[in-house]
Amino acid sequence: MTPENLDPSENLLLAALPAGELRQLLPRAKPVTLNDKESIYEQEGRVDAVYFPLTGAVSMLTRMGDGNAVEAAVVGKQGFVGFPVLFGAETSFAEALVQVPGHALKLTVDAFRDITTPVLTKLVLPYAQFVFKEVFVSNGCNRFHTVEQRISRWLLAHRVRTYKNVFPFTHEFLAY
Repeated sequence: MTPENLDPSENLLLAALPAGELRQLLPRAKPVTLNDKESIYEQEGRVDAVYFPLTGAVSMLTRMGDGNAVEAAVVGKQGFVGFPVLFGAETSFAEALVQVPGHALKLTVDAFRDITTPVLTKLVLPYAQFVFKEVFVSNGCNRFHTVEQRISRWLLAHRVRTYKNVFPFTHEFLAY
């Protein structure tokens, strides 16, 4: 699959839009490749676009002062990357890092705000709530579960978001 022949219905939020609203969105969306370990934006960095993954997965990382990071959430074809835009923010509260390469449709923040309709809002707000709930569950899991339980939850999260059974993760990456 190349960026030129992407199917927007691969993203579950876009697939749920009425045809007329999707037709309004698509001319302003740019197909992009999500490259392995690509930083879409840094924590506290400017959010200049939102991304609707069609394949692959993006990790939302909280980076600490010493450089260590913890994954707070995973976004795949069921959602979008760019939550701060929903709340009128211009900077990201997390680093968005590609963990599983793939493709996405990218909209500038201005284009996203211009085409945000009541139907799109009804789709993205509950999704954002789901992700925030996941962050809280992840925090509890990281604190109270064994390493084996945490890696199982993490692999399952990637499986659910990518619909893949094989991941490009190295032992070093898993240890991190």
